[in-house]
Amino acid sequence: MPAILSSEDESKWLDLNQPMKQVLQLLEPYPEDLMEAFSISPLISKKGVDKTPQSLFKPSAMNSRVYFSF
Repeated sequence: MPAILSSEDESKWLDLNQPMKQVLQLLEPYPEDLMEAFSISPLISKKGVDKTPQSLFKPSAMNSRVYFSF
């Protein structure tokens, strides 16, 4: 799972002088209300198909456990 950081925490994450304990405290669940999920069409892997975001991505209904739909 990738780390999702706020813009305020990005510099702390990349600071090599930051104590490891403080860096690890940045790894907490990202607020669900700040995320968006999109369904991706299986056509994304087909040749000759329109690959614009409008044609391949659709907003997806999110519940408390599923954030991404493939």
